Amino acid sequence: MVELADRLTDAEALIALQARQLKELAVTQARTGQVDFTPLLDEIRQLLPERPAGTEASGELATRLEAIERQLASFPRALPVEHHHHVEQQGRGWVMGGVLLLVFTFLLAGGGLYQYRENTKLAGHSIKYRLLRLYYPKATHWADSLYGLDPDQMPQLLERLEERQLTKRPAKE
Repeated sequence: MVELADRLTDAEALIALQARQLKELAVTQARTGQVDFTPLLDEIRQLLPERPAGTEASGELATRLEAIERQLASFPRALPVEHHHHVEQQGRGWVMGGVLLLVFTFLLAGGGLYQYRENTKLAGHSIKYRLLRLYYPKATHWADSLYGLDPDQMPQLLERLEERQLTKRPAKE
């Protein structure tokens, strides 16, 4: 109950304060009077040009709109754009570095592909040699001992042996 009474006294004090402020505002307005804006409005009316009202104004507006539409129609749908690509002096080193890295990458990839093919061939030769060594141990021992004597002369010796073998074949047939 005490709280309700306190709220009521606060509300009465607020209403009294607002009433006093309204009286002070009325007194200050009575002293200053109403502001007359008519001279300012007359000056603005004189500064604004007179526009004809009615059909003349709409006709002029229509001709202006048609002129604007014609100008817009004369513009191309897409404006041509020219690109001028150039590399600045500062960026040339980066471009050259990138090109060199690409060349180096291609060389490494080519070398890797070459090595892969060679290793595949060598693996095939290794399998063939192991089969010969398994089924013809005397022949492989003879080839190993011959190769071990002089590996540098082996290609010439092999050519002579192949020629001799090729000349013997037609004689046998």
